[in-house]
Amino acid sequence: MAGITNNARTQTQILNAYIEQEIAPIYRKSVILGLLKSRGLITFNHGGRGTDWLPEIKSRDITASDISTDITFTANDVFEEPTLGWTRYHMGEKVSKYEKLVSQEDKYARYKVYETAIKQMAKSFTKKFGPKFYSDGNAGTALDLMGLESCLSTSAADVDEPIGLPNDTYAGLDCTLGGLGGSWTGNFPDGSGDEMYHAWSPLIVNYISSLLGGTAATWAAQWQHALGYLFTYMGTMQNVTPDVLLLNAALLNAAKTSLLGNQRFEITQNSEITKLGHKTLNYEGVEIVSEYGIPANSGYALVWDELELRSMQKQLVGTETDFEIASSTDRIAMDFYGQLIINSPAFVGKLASVAAATTTTTTGA
Repeated sequence: MAGITNNARTQTQILNAYIEQEIAPIYRKSVILGLLKSRGLITFNHGGRGTDWLPEIKSRDITASDISTDITFTANDVFEEPTLGWTRYHMGEKVSKYEKLVSQEDKYARYKVYETAIKQMAKSFTKKFGPKFYSDGNAGTALDLMGLESCLSTSAADVDEPIGLPNDTYAGLDCTLGGLGGSWTGNFPDGSGDEMYHAWSPLIVNYISSLLGGTAATWAAQWQHALGYLFTYMGTMQNVTPDVLLLNAALLNAAKTSLLGNQRFEITQNSEITKLGHKTLNYEGVEIVSEYGIPANSGYALVWDELELRSMQKQLVGTETDFEIASSTDRIAMDFYGQLIINSPAFVGKLASVAAATTTTTTGA
């Protein structure tokens, strides 16, 4: 027959284009993935054995002087170079020769068989991928995506402030307060000190701490105290207001139930998140949304521009095909190669129920 014959590479390109179309609902099902895409924070074609970046973890100092003093020029080391390895998620499916023969009366039978398999695979991939953004890539065999929980573990509740003491390691750097150096006077985050002291430390608010001042040390009794504390100190420490609070459904429901008859959440009418099809509520100017996969007893305050999803491929999810002659089957592989980048854990806030306090404090040197 005249015309260009589609070789294996061309067929793979066709399948990749098709899978990109079929995987599109993944952006609507995941709040994090949808916002990263809409803000251009998903980047492609990354290479190397790992991925790194250069966050600025401290500011250059200013010096007071009289007008006759010469300026001193120094090479200021204000950056760190965190590094993460890549993560792969994959899924495989076989299409037997028999399946293709059964449908051979249709000239496009092969692609119809593929279409059914890929639709089913895309549906499963879409469902399973979104919750990975909350995973702890340091846990277990350390093969999962370096999701939000990869920088949010705690050693204990603080005795002086309603926070958990971070003790994770993220991208090779210590997340503990003072782990990168610096000092603090007072009980962090109150007091003052060097920005290095908390440059790689997330703010983890312990919503069951009696130090929040609620009528009882429970989420239902003092969630407003916890949110106020979280938003206030993220603003003070990092000069940011969270773009969103991702809240576990049970916590969100308890917060709604606890409101008095003359109080209610404000329903968000028009925002980036609502345009993606998610219903959100508004509290003190911060959108609150829940979705499947958020861990129990947890909430996450995020600043979108401090996140990036890097893909090693030219699209988020790629596919490959091969023919196995021994079993007369076509094999279809669907995969993601990439990593989630948190520019600094200091831009992540968490609401958590942290274990009873110890004698450890956050008083700096």
